[in-house]
Amino acid sequence: MPSAGWSSLPPDVVRLIAGCLLDTNDVNYYMDFRAVCPSWRSATDDPKDDPTGLRFRPRRWIIIDELFQNDSRLLVNTATGRVVRKELPLLNRYFFIATTHGGFFVLANKEPPHAALVLNPFTGHIIRYKAPVTPWMRDAAAAVSASSPAPTLVFVFGRRCVQHEVCACQSLCEFIVFVCLLLRLAKTIILVESAGELLIIIKLKKGVEVFRMDIERHIIEHAENIGNRAIFLSDYKCMAVAADKFPSIGANCIYYAKSLDLSNDMYKYNLKFGREERISEVMYGREEETSGPHAIIEFLLFESLGFCRY
Repeated sequence: MPSAGWSSLPPDVVRLIAGCLLDTNDVNYYMDFRAVCPSWRSATDDPKDDPTGLRFRPRRWIIIDELFQNDSRLLVNTATGRVVRKELPLLNRYFFIATTHGGFFVLANKEPPHAALVLNPFTGHIIRYKAPVTPWMRDAAAAVSASSPAPTLVFVFGRRCVQHEVCACQSLCEFIVFVCLLLRLAKTIILVESAGELLIIIKLKKGVEVFRMDIERHIIEHAENIGNRAIFLSDYKCMAVAADKFPSIGANCIYYAKSLDLSNDMYKYNLKFGREERISEVMYGREEETSGPHAIIEFLLFESLGFCRY
């Protein structure tokens, strides 16, 4: 078909192609597809008409370059490995708080009381929240709740020598505090969204503890199984990936770096057996492997997470 004929594709064919892009979580391709010509835009749904719709939400995206030097951000899809660089000048108007595993940007207004908001980098839609962001916020995540069209925003609050609190809020609501004694006594708490679930990771001297947040019932439950997922953990953030996409990565395992002296050793913690295993040793930035190649594991720890010390 001549290039000029693409704009005259039947609307049902255009909608079929667009639907396939959304079904495979290609929201960025969907937006590019709609931008081709007016006839394609008129035949497809505009995200502005359904800004909180599940179809237009980013999923399984992580933001690699968080040391922001300009308006450009590098996003990677953990399910497909696809890399996208987005220009997001809108970020200059807000305080940056965090990014989520799904691909949302958690921001705050620059004017007091610094109300929280969530940006969808692909559609440009912003969801505003009533709850403010305080100086004691340690981590943030956005999770999908079935009871609300907007993501539930979850924060970890904590100061030195002060107990941690995990709080959640929906778009027009105040914070809901999740009560769990172990969370309050934990030294470090990290949030991650994994396969639609919001998990809380607590670092221990040896190994980790994982909890699952039930947004609907406002409770926290201990989790011994995260299915076919693996979590890569650093000091202040973590990332969940599908283990079956990477042959050398074990499912239901947590990977992290741990510093006992002057070295950074890489460990794997198996949730099913509650067993910690050292898988690689790094001395002064030089790696001495203890078993087999770990190229993918090293990449995810070093490149994606910055290889922060445990």
